[in-house]
Amino acid sequence: MEAPKRYPSAYLHFVKEKRQDIIRKHPEFKTTDIVKTLGTMWNNMSDDEKHVYVKLQEKDKQAYEKAILLYNQSDINANIRMTNTHNRNDDDSDDYDAY
Repeated sequence: MEAPKRYPSAYLHFVKEKRQDIIRKHPEFKTTDIVKTLGTMWNNMSDDEKHVYVKLQEKDKQAYEKAILLYNQSDINANIRMTNTHNRNDDDSDDYDAY
């Protein structure tokens, strides 16, 4: 089982939503121009405007925390199962001396 991926930041939610708009409006922009424009837009936004994206981040964070908890529990349980299996299969063949 793979560990859950970390949740995206509010800024990444913003970028995901606005990137295609920038590309449509400015098809001549290189990737660096797009990123600079998005960064400037984000920095010029008020906290109220960013609130939508912060809420998305919080929602993703809660889902991530639940997923990581389940992942860690399954990992602990897997380690316990492996330890128990190892102990059952230990036939004490190492207890004799070779001399």
